[in-house]
Amino acid sequence: MCHAIPKPSNRSNVKQRQPAMSGTIPDDAVPRASSPQSQAGTDSASAFVKSRKDGRKTTSYGEEEKDLGLPVLEGWPLGSTVFALCLALLLATLDTTIISTSLITIASDFGHFDQASWIIVSYLLTYSGFLLIFTRLSDVLGRKPVLMFSILMFLVWSIGCGFSQTLKQLIVFRALQGIGGAGIYALAYASVLDVVPFRLVSAASGAISMSTACASLLGPVLGGVITSNTTWRWVFWINIPCGVLVTVCVAFLFPNETQSRRLGKPALQQIDWPGILLSLTGSSLLVISLEEGGVHFSWRSLFVVLMLVGSVICFLAFGIWEHVLTPREASMKMLPLFPTRLISSRVVAATLGTVFFTGFPFVVTIMALPQRLQIVNGDSPENAGLHMLPLIGSTALGAILTGTITGKFNIAWHLLVFSNVLMTVGCGLMSTLPTDSEIANLCYLYQIILGFGFGLTMASSMVVIRTEVAMKDNTVSLGAVTQLRQLGGVIGLAVTQAILNGDFRSQLAKFLSDEELRSVMLSTANIANLSDSHRDLTCRAYGRSSNAQMRVVTAFAGAAILMSMFARQNAPRDRKALEAERVAFHTGRTTSVELHSGSVTRINLVHARLVNKIETSSAPYLVDSGGLIETTPREESLATRF
Repeated sequence: MCHAIPKPSNRSNVKQRQPAMSGTIPDDAVPRASSPQSQAGTDSASAFVKSRKDGRKTTSYGEEEKDLGLPVLEGWPLGSTVFALCLALLLATLDTTIISTSLITIASDFGHFDQASWIIVSYLLTYSGFLLIFTRLSDVLGRKPVLMFSILMFLVWSIGCGFSQTLKQLIVFRALQGIGGAGIYALAYASVLDVVPFRLVSAASGAISMSTACASLLGPVLGGVITSNTTWRWVFWINIPCGVLVTVCVAFLFPNETQSRRLGKPALQQIDWPGILLSLTGSSLLVISLEEGGVHFSWRSLFVVLMLVGSVICFLAFGIWEHVLTPREASMKMLPLFPTRLISSRVVAATLGTVFFTGFPFVVTIMALPQRLQIVNGDSPENAGLHMLPLIGSTALGAILTGTITGKFNIAWHLLVFSNVLMTVGCGLMSTLPTDSEIANLCYLYQIILGFGFGLTMASSMVVIRTEVAMKDNTVSLGAVTQLRQLGGVIGLAVTQAILNGDFRSQLAKFLSDEELRSVMLSTANIANLSDSHRDLTCRAYGRSSNAQMRVVTAFAGAAILMSMFARQNAPRDRKALEAERVAFHTGRTTSVELHSGSVTRINLVHARLVNKIETSSAPYLVDSGGLIETTPREESLATRF
């Protein structure tokens, strides 16, 4: 038996025939379910569609998602879970930067200053390498168990870091802590799409982005405050009470999977082990080479060159393998770590490129601004934090506003371009700061502009990706966003730090002796040992070098603007289309949907599969429980077999 849904010949006919299409579905148009289970699915889906007096049907997935069996939360469990996810993300992100202002104190305790940088490098190695891996593992093993493992991993090794007795112990524990941090960072965004009602997804995503941005900026400040007032070990122990709270919230409030998943041979066979190996190796070699180059090894040394070449080879091999695996994932029963079908979309590819370039100014500013305030302006770590409040506050405001605006208007791409323009202007203005010891009032205005750009960029890029990819690719695409931003930041920091050090050294060589030059380049704390005249000249020289660093950052931010222009969405899916796909993905149940554009979706009831036709202002979509499967306009009718 076959039922066809006729398609209007033109757009105008859609509105004329809308009442007829969206009226009550005749009993003979829907086949009777052949089993109680099928009938239950049909009944619940039918109940989900509310009839109005005028005969039209509309849905409100935000209110009725639980009726369809979606694993969403509401009320205080929802608020508590989102708060826990934000807190977990804040802790994981905080640990990428909080150690920077405590490094000298820790090195003094253990007596190995030449190896102290590995305390940061070890965390970045695993943190950057495992971001994409955890997103795919959660698709195979389930979101909740992988998130719980990540939180416990981060919490246990945070305790271990605090109790470390040697530098080697601390380095190893930091690497293990970074694995848990990567899982938290990657899954916090993905979890929002699972447990938050659709009408609140934009607001929750804004809160998540705000937590990420603020944690990165607060890290150096909080690290300095803790180290100045108590032992450096509390930099890690502070994670314990917060981590316990997060663990309890996720364990008892986070909904279980709608389908049970077990760790066994079938699940392990779905994991892309070659992709994991190549991605992890490439990321590790890249981070090591960039962190060690120009510090312990010359950029032209054999060690750094081999690391960089090895990284390029691994990433090329990774791309080739993923390209081969993606079209064969069904036959090979293996989920690619990064499906190359994502970058076949111009919008997705351009957005990922934009995210990579925005990582440069974000990470560099986090590390460079506190140092400038302390060296040039003579701030203590605490005062440097206070003077960065405009940057922190405007970043949070930008992220929140993005969530609010995109929840009402489908203008994520416009915000992405605008935010990158703001960020570029802010970086350019920061490169013009005066080099005297007084903090110019304009510095606060520049921070507000830059921070607002940061907040808008982080949140809007997530929204563009979410509205562009199919539901089944949401998690892995968001994981790619986080990993590319992190890698962009690491590369940007290495490049600009090398420029700053070279420019600073060349200026100091004009008036300092060789011994004084080596002392200052070893630690900027030794600037205090110089004579008054040399101290003033050195601080001004650092200010000029910092401005040169920000000019390079401005160029990378400008590249982000150009890249974002290619991410223009010609016909982004509206909220109703995304809602329909989400219901299909999680439940397979069916209903009718009225889109914002006024056109109507007619969805036939099938046993456990959704097959529908969504007609927007530009093109129809075919959606099934696996996600968006076709976006090509067609004029023929859609026939559904039963």
